[in-house]
Amino acid sequence: MGESVAFDAWLSPAVQEIHGSVRLAECAIQALYEVPLSQVQKSNGLVMLLEDEALIALNLQTELEEAGYEVAGPFPTCTGALEWLGDALPDLAILDTVLKDGPCKEVALALVRRGVPFVVYSGHREDLNTFEEFKNATWVEKPATTDTLLRALAGLRVAA
Repeated sequence: MGESVAFDAWLSPAVQEIHGSVRLAECAIQALYEVPLSQVQKSNGLVMLLEDEALIALNLQTELEEAGYEVAGPFPTCTGALEWLGDALPDLAILDTVLKDGPCKEVALALVRRGVPFVVYSGHREDLNTFEEFKNATWVEKPATTDTLLRALAGLRVAA
């Protein structure tokens, strides 16, 4: 640092100002990269994702993250989702009505008990009338665009 001070004294005032600005910019860039991205970008919240179709799950996860959400999951089973819910609380959730280990009724009940709004994203519209746990949920029928699903999540955030 002593060499920098001696070097600055040797430079003209205009060049010293530029040199100082460059050092300030370098410090800002260094600080930016030392801060985790999650602290730089404001999150839209934590979304629990329950989907057992791998390609759909990975696509949804990517789209949600690009839209500023943090994603828990994707969970391909109700058992895994319920275990995670034992220690965590999402802001919102997206769930299919049936996963690899059966209907998501217990997950829906756990979410309702904990006050977590959720979107049902399913191709099984008949489950709306079959499972009481899904009747008050926002439904988005598969296939749907990501924008439709994101609008549904935004609606849950406004209503919450």
